[in-house]
Amino acid sequence: MLTLSPVTIIGTIINLLVLYFLLQHFLFKPIQKIMDQRDELIRGQLKDAQDQKESAGKLKAQYEEALASAKEESGQIVERAKTEAALQADAIVKNANEEAGQIVDKARKTMEVEREQAMREMKSQIADIALTAASKIMGEKNSSERDLALYDQFLEEAGDSDDTDS
Repeated sequence: MLTLSPVTIIGTIINLLVLYFLLQHFLFKPIQKIMDQRDELIRGQLKDAQDQKESAGKLKAQYEEALASAKEESGQIVERAKTEAALQADAIVKNANEEAGQIVDKARKTMEVEREQAMREMKSQIADIALTAASKIMGEKNSSERDLALYDQFLEEAGDSDDTDS
């Protein structure tokens, strides 16, 4: 059995105090130091993770802004291309219409020149036929002066009838 004497109680208290200080020095302080280091490491990792999250959020916002800008720019490029294509199409149609008008004008001028040339040729042929007919009617060949006079007279009469037709 145990006897409780003041000496044993004091010895037990001293033993407990020495044990406490030894545990404190060799066990609790190193464990506390490891726990503090571990706590600091975790806090650092959490801070790094938070910084990376913020950085990722900023990058995401930048990418979204760049994407929106690219979409807007591509829309503008498409609109400019459409406008330019419409202008080119209008220019091509205008040039084609001008060329067609020039071709029609040239054809009209050519037709008018050919018509006038045909009229001159017909007048000449009709004059020759009239001279020949007049010569046959008269029964003799006239002199060249008389032929020219008859020719001029016929042309005047033919010219007057042509002017009334126009």
